[in-house]
Amino acid sequence: MPAWTTINLSARYPVLPWLKVQAGLENLLDAHYRVFASGISSPGRNLVVKVQASF
Repeated sequence: MPAWTTINLSARYPVLPWLKVQAGLENLLDAHYRVFASGISSPGRNLVVKVQASF
């Protein structure tokens, strides 16, 4: 099976004691890969943003 590597970056910042923001950038090099014999290509570069609040 062919191998591949993706590079991801993620950071989390507490805005307030009860509010956190997290952001991540996946597949920084925008590598094209496909799971062997699946026929489904990689999603490419992705930006993910998450907001978490605790009450």
